[in-house]
Amino acid sequence: MSRMFIFVLAKEDSMRNPLVSCFYAILISFALTISMGSTAEALDLDPNLHGLCTDCDSLWPVPNQTAFNGLARAYGLALAPIELSPANTIGINAVETEFSFAFSNLSDDASSWASAINSQTPPSQLTSTRFTLRKGLPYSFELQGQLGYLLNSELWTMGAGVKWALNEAVRSFPIDFSIRGQANRMIGSTQLDLSMVSYGVALGTRFGVLGMVNISPFVTYQPVMIFAGSNTLDATPGIYDAPGSAASGAGNMNAGSTAFVFSRTEETIHRASAGLRFMFGVLKITSEFMWTPHQTNINVSLGFNI
Repeated sequence: MSRMFIFVLAKEDSMRNPLVSCFYAILISFALTISMGSTAEALDLDPNLHGLCTDCDSLWPVPNQTAFNGLARAYGLALAPIELSPANTIGINAVETEFSFAFSNLSDDASSWASAINSQTPPSQLTSTRFTLRKGLPYSFELQGQLGYLLNSELWTMGAGVKWALNEAVRSFPIDFSIRGQANRMIGSTQLDLSMVSYGVALGTRFGVLGMVNISPFVTYQPVMIFAGSNTLDATPGIYDAPGSAASGAGNMNAGSTAFVFSRTEETIHRASAGLRFMFGVLKITSEFMWTPHQTNINVSLGFNI
């Protein structure tokens, strides 16, 4: 229904303004991507933390904190804020929309997934999409809002960020330099609590080619802080009832419990990236390779200025 509404609006407005039609095209693409990833059989990557324990069948399950930390790290890096943009800002009068894909290659933390999502074969890659809206402000500031979604799951992220270009568009020193910060929070899971905060710097420059395209190479350093925890979990859901629950009545804690919870964790991961932005008039295409000690990302985006 929502996709039909967007399509009708796009059809009516496209006759008035071609930029508006491009904006609706990106919205339709995002809606179609989400609908394909939200079918009944597309929930394989939702966290299911009941199995991340030892002695799970006993009344004294022991949380596997190491596996939980690896799982939270992998989720956090895949869903952490990203800013697929060079060091310069978009300008005080500009508004930019962007639709992006991020492909996260799992390596160190892949073994944590088999028990966490009840799968015999852990995934080798996580794919997420993001819709970003940016607005230029005076004094070389820029604000952004971002909505993200992890494909094959019910996990979403919502967040915001700010960028400040300390040097841009100076002919005597044509190196753009900016500082940036973003924060977002994951929603969609009753078991995993996850928030991410990113900050860093970016360097870049710009040059034109044949008067048709503007190319902006850039490099960034963007550490991300991952804050993770869990709600109370039952190691054997549907088999044993934790003492004190509605099913068992007021229980005696000395009798043991199948309930357990993971300790809250905080971890800072270093991230470095290099990318290119190609600008054809109002159309922008950006690609980026991001490295961390635990996994690598390839990020691509399509956007335009309004």
